[in-house]
Amino acid sequence: AGLMRRLFPDGKLVFIIRHPYDVCLSCFFQDFRNPIVRANTQTLNDIAQWYIHVMDLWHQYCDTLGLEYHTVRYERLVEDFDAEVQSRCQYRDIPWQEQMRDFNVSARQQGGVVTASYHQVTEGLYRHARYRWRHFSGQLNPIVPRLRPFVERFGYSSD
Repeated sequence: AGLMRRLFPDGKLVFIIRHPYDVCLSCFFQDFRNPIVRANTQTLNDIAQWYIHVMDLWHQYCDTLGLEYHTVRYERLVEDFDAEVQSRCQYRDIPWQEQMRDFNVSARQQGGVVTASYHQVTEGLYRHARYRWRHFSGQLNPIVPRLRPFVERFGYSSD
């Protein structure tokens, strides 16, 4: 974000958030290939610490550089895709197009995407990953106190 601000001073950023417990849980279930990412995602404790560092850095950049950004909330995106994407399009001055709904078809036609969740992108939207952390609350208990400030800051519930 800091580099992007320097390279594109008038650029508009999109900040996508998801419940912090779900982010950490999702990272725990991923098999990251990048050695730096892999080193920071070996345990839930590692993942929580990395999440805290990244979010602290993000907020520092926002405060220091006065970043302009639009927030997209994952949970709202899967509930009302059209409204969330149209809002982002409006923020970026991009016209809404009906085929935006078919991102998964485009991804398959292009041979997939290069992300840790490549297979999920080609599936399309699904809701079963929302608040998935609740099924693992006992295992997440050790990191909950450290992540709680972000849960509250982003307006999520710990329940």
